[in-house]
Amino acid sequence: MYKLLKMNVLSKVGVAVVLLLAAGIVSAADRPNVLLLTVDDMNWDSLGVTGCSIPGISPNIDALASRGVRFHHAHVTSTICGPSRNAILSGRYPHGSGSMGHGQMPPVGWESPEITTPRLDSYLHNNGYYTAAILKNSRQLSPSFDLRFHEKGFGVGFEDRNPDSFYERTQLVIENAKKSDQPFFLYANSIDPHDPWPRTEREAALREEYNKGGKDYPQASTHYDPSIIDIPSYLPDAPEVRQYLAPYYDSVHRGDACLGAVIKALDDSGVADNTVIVFLSDHGMWPPGGKRSLYDNSTRTPLIVSWPGRIPQGVVDMEHMASSVDIMPTILEAIALPEVKGLEGKSLWPILQGKKPKQWREYVYAANNYFGSSEAKDYYPGRAWIGKEHLYVFNIHAKRDPDRLNQFDTYHEFMHVLNAIGERDPRIAKRVDTISYRPPEEFYDITKDSGCWNNLINNPEYEVIIEKYRNSLAKEMDATEDPEANAFSIQ
Repeated sequence: MYKLLKMNVLSKVGVAVVLLLAAGIVSAADRPNVLLLTVDDMNWDSLGVTGCSIPGISPNIDALASRGVRFHHAHVTSTICGPSRNAILSGRYPHGSGSMGHGQMPPVGWESPEITTPRLDSYLHNNGYYTAAILKNSRQLSPSFDLRFHEKGFGVGFEDRNPDSFYERTQLVIENAKKSDQPFFLYANSIDPHDPWPRTEREAALREEYNKGGKDYPQASTHYDPSIIDIPSYLPDAPEVRQYLAPYYDSVHRGDACLGAVIKALDDSGVADNTVIVFLSDHGMWPPGGKRSLYDNSTRTPLIVSWPGRIPQGVVDMEHMASSVDIMPTILEAIALPEVKGLEGKSLWPILQGKKPKQWREYVYAANNYFGSSEAKDYYPGRAWIGKEHLYVFNIHAKRDPDRLNQFDTYHEFMHVLNAIGERDPRIAKRVDTISYRPPEEFYDITKDSGCWNNLINNPEYEVIIEKYRNSLAKEMDATEDPEANAFSIQ
């Protein structure tokens, strides 16, 4: 009881600081700092704290989880990089922000919602924060960063996967903020475990293409044997798959080291106690059935929030459905800035304070729009409605054109691995066909089938709950002015 009371009192510090600022009693630097950490293309269960069995795979992120709250049921709203990251930074679904693909953003024909909202970095910048971004910020909508570090193509530059560079850049950001007497917002992003993975032919080819003659980043410090790695539930456990995925885990470990360097720089700066940290992955891993799909292994993310003295330590929230659009409203409430009207996200701050919200969502929303550039050839719209136990997917493009190949997955190099396995295993051959030609509707019991192998959409035992999912998704699409709401309603 004492600990909870103490935490609730401390949670009011942010409000007090704002009042003291207005009175000129404290400096701007006394306001809370914000550190938003991401990894790229990492499955939610690739960390020690989320169940990965590889010893020592993620010591830094595991330590962060021990100092904060981890949400077991957390999902991103889009499963490609640009739209997912813009949703994180805007608190809006992709169709609400206009970030629905890569390249042209918003896409031609996009209609702005009635209420437009600022991005998190813009809002903080306009409220006196020194804002900075380390990598993964080139596909942003109207960014407001005082300092930005960019990666080379596919992150093959010397600085891009180098823990020392992450440490030095974080130090610079904190020093700049101190010199300007401002709190800071740092958006720091590990390229790892996005491909290319260590010691692969693809890595060598991409280095040659994008960093020819340049200095190479440090090699991964691990070289995991294929026999000891974990196989995500959406992939078959076969020798070819193990061989292919082993370098991915080397990349996970190096990504953990890069973010660990950011956290160390924060600790060494002496401002860690006044900094709220949020961590997540932007979506699942690279092979088909993960990234760019709407399955559990694609949308699910290991969301962690930490703030010494303000948030309890070592807590796993098993109750609440969290979405990446919740990050912006959560941060704003935590640091006591006025809320922004029109966001699709909900503040997690009361939950982080140990309070039970009077009402909370049963489901979270996720969307696919463009698989790559914002052009008609890459438009594969789909929507997912995700609960703690079940997942409903509506593949709009499959409804419109049942014979249309899923181009990204069909030409993905990993499809050759699956095709080879499919020649001897009919179950995998069927999986390949489903990946290539998605059915219009899918429904899964993710408590029993997290890999989404058994589509229950025509199972009469689930008819009532499927209809419930359909109806509640339709309401969300209408409420948020989803441009595909009409397509869904006439299915």
